[in-house]
Amino acid sequence: MANDEHVRALYQGPQSWNEWRQQWSAHKPDLSGADLIEMDLAGANLQAADLHEAGMAGANCLSADLSGANLTAANLARANLGGANLAGADCGGADLSECSLLGADISGANFEGASLREANLAGAGRPAERPEEGQERAPSVPPILKDADLRNADLSGAVLIGVNLRGADLSQADMAEAILIGADLSGSNLGGAALSGCDLRDAKLVEADLSDADMSQCALAGADFTRAALVNTSLFEADLRNVKFPGADLRGADLGDACVFGADFRGAAFFENGEVPEPEVGTLNLKGAHFDAKTAWPSGIDPVELGAVLGEDFDLAAEAE
Repeated sequence: MANDEHVRALYQGPQSWNEWRQQWSAHKPDLSGADLIEMDLAGANLQAADLHEAGMAGANCLSADLSGANLTAANLARANLGGANLAGADCGGADLSECSLLGADISGANFEGASLREANLAGAGRPAERPEEGQERAPSVPPILKDADLRNADLSGAVLIGVNLRGADLSQADMAEAILIGADLSGSNLGGAALSGCDLRDAKLVEADLSDADMSQCALAGADFTRAALVNTSLFEADLRNVKFPGADLRGADLGDACVFGADFRGAAFFENGEVPEPEVGTLNLKGAHFDAKTAWPSGIDPVELGAVLGEDFDLAAEAE
């Protein structure tokens, strides 16, 4: 149960609350289970506060400091967390459906089992420059979004390097231009998701469902799609260098103009029953895809017959211009 004195202090508004916290800095705010529905908490210092099971639906937490806060099982549906600091916060099992996390810092936060359905996480993550290939990136503790419900969520431009999204439901999510280098999306549902221009270098997508997803122009070098479902997925102009596809289902996928240097397609399913159909039948598209001597194809597949091009000097940068 919440501390009544702490709740009364917060009810005085963010400015008065912040002054109270300065005066009583040794106190850890206990707001567990408190009724904070649609309250104005913009800019409030709620660092390390206990807000588990708090009712915060529709609350205005714009630029609030919730770093290290306990938000487990809290109701934050439709709350505005734009620009908020949630670094290290525990949001396990919380309801963040339809909330705004636009530009929020969620580094090190735990969202395991949380509902973020139709939430806006555009630009969320941590302040970071997009690292160039081969460049060492600044250390950061990635957030945990394991088993989270992110259906129809907006993660466009989010910085989620190394994030744990194992088993998450990202169906129909907008992840365009998001930075997910080294992310673990194994077993996740990305059916119908918009991932165009997303950076998924070295990501793990083992047994993920990416059917009907748009992954055109994605950076996927070194990614692992072992046993993943990529049925009717667009990988047009994607960078697929050294990508692993063993056991993946690529029936109907579009790899047109993609770079597949060093990619491993052994054991992947390209066609129904493994039979190469007539050219007019709408199946896997390899037209204009560039491969090299290190590209490994399934048994019986001739990539040239399917429109792929052998080229050792393929220039990705020039192709993008």
